[in-house]
Amino acid sequence: MKEIISNDRNILNWITPIGVWLGSSLFILFIAFQAWYLAIIYDPCGFTDSFCRYDGIHYGDIASEGYTYNPKGKSDTAFFPGYPLVCRAMIAVTGWRTSIALVVVSHFFLLIALCQMYLYAIKRAETDYGLLSISRTLLPFTAFQYADAVLLVMAVWPTTFFWHMGYSESLFLAIAILSFRAMQQRWCLLYVAFLVGLATAIRPVGVALIPPFLWYCATLSSTWRKSIFTSLTLLPVACWGLLAYIFYLWYSFNDPFIFATTQEFWRVQPNEGSSDKIMALLSWEPIWAVYHPDMVGYWNNYGPPTPAIINWQFANPIFFLLAVILVGLGAYKRWLNTPEILLSAGLILIPYLTRGYEMCMSSQGRFTSVVFPMYLVLGRIYCKLPQPIAVMLLVLSAALMSAYAVTFLCGYFVI
Repeated sequence: MKEIISNDRNILNWITPIGVWLGSSLFILFIAFQAWYLAIIYDPCGFTDSFCRYDGIHYGDIASEGYTYNPKGKSDTAFFPGYPLVCRAMIAVTGWRTSIALVVVSHFFLLIALCQMYLYAIKRAETDYGLLSISRTLLPFTAFQYADAVLLVMAVWPTTFFWHMGYSESLFLAIAILSFRAMQQRWCLLYVAFLVGLATAIRPVGVALIPPFLWYCATLSSTWRKSIFTSLTLLPVACWGLLAYIFYLWYSFNDPFIFATTQEFWRVQPNEGSSDKIMALLSWEPIWAVYHPDMVGYWNNYGPPTPAIINWQFANPIFFLLAVILVGLGAYKRWLNTPEILLSAGLILIPYLTRGYEMCMSSQGRFTSVVFPMYLVLGRIYCKLPQPIAVMLLVLSAALMSAYAVTFLCGYFVI
């Protein structure tokens, strides 16, 4: 009976993720319409265009016109090709406007991400936590209840409204979870390497999937020599997306690394040398400087004045630290396994070390939204809370998410 109920093909395994996806999408669409109706008074644009502000504009330009490079200024080569290529394919097949394609692709892959996360959480609960998915009376909670909680906290976590926008986060999230799902199901190493390589074509932090993949190679190898040989053999496959983008830039612009060098023009903090950056990172300056009025990154210097509670620059360091705390708690309590800890460390540290100082923590809250192991930790915490408190926290989180979404859709500084 347990095998039948836990079977991935069982339709019951898809009801919750589809319901969460539909509910969260309708919720975002409702508040988006209200925001668009208000914003159109001073910022007239199409409804779907309001989903594609800031980075979404660049993804749209790449999808419709291809890459351009300006050696003396900002270039869209800073944005990886996975998401705009999928959107371009959508445009070619349907003939839709670019903004519509961007939003539809984001929502489609969000559905895939939620479905895979639900199955992944159930399996984690059954194997690692010892919770029987068919025992509804098992205390403190069952595998299904745990997976439900994980999806609920994902759907209303304030930073996850970006998954509904014309951004690459939902596509990256889907591929990252699918890669872990493949490792959980003991897929062939070559298939897993291909998925990891695909993630490296979507976002620079896709390389954070490589350490978990190498760990997976080690667990399937009988000796350390075989593990090293397998890892070295498949490493190019696990980087194929990044390598393909490098070769494209080399062929098109005669410089394979302009995706990195152009970042110099995408900065807020003046370039004062590498030694200053190292000292700033060691002293956690990018975080506390957001709250210091005399610093460049002070939160109230960004865009039209907004209250701190709904100011995204004010929130960026907070959500960064929350991600660190949740992953640390999961590691300490052994709620997260080694591959999940490795992935989380990469997804948190890579953006912070490479862009936290330059951008004064801008976008760090968004970057942490794809650290999906932290939702496994939040799911366990949620299951242990008294129900009234758990519901209250979900409502407050949803309210904050809607406030951030409204400010983004209305054109306020939210990146």
